[in-house]
Amino acid sequence: MNEELTSISEQYIPSTVEKKRAITALFFVGIVMMLSVQKELSVFERYYLAFSLSLWSLGLIMFLLAVLIFFVASIVGYLFVLVLLAWFGIWAFAVQQARAGAYNHSFVVVKLLVGLGDWILSLFSDETPPVSEPSVGV
Repeated sequence: MNEELTSISEQYIPSTVEKKRAITALFFVGIVMMLSVQKELSVFERYYLAFSLSLWSLGLIMFLLAVLIFFVASIVGYLFVLVLLAWFGIWAFAVQQARAGAYNHSFVVVKLLVGLGDWILSLFSDETPPVSEPSVGV
């Protein structure tokens, strides 16, 4: 998918509906709504769905770690509060980018989050990846 985004992002301008769906996908309820829709998603919508899936997954893991560590060592727990604030900053940045209709895949963190989201989407995909034949060494 990242290759598609690299080639499409320069000339593809998402519609207003696609922008609204991308913003909706960044909210937790939007993930459920987009995954329950049976139609094909555009590249723009899939990009933000993958981004949102990974962002919410990591946010939930960070929150659970923060709660567990806060009760064990409260000083270290406060550091996780800062991490959660950084997570919220990334989320707000993504909402602003989706509203502007931009694919901002030049940041390494965004590339990693979209890649993780694609992996999560592929776990629940009906499509089976192509199987390559084993190579026989001569």
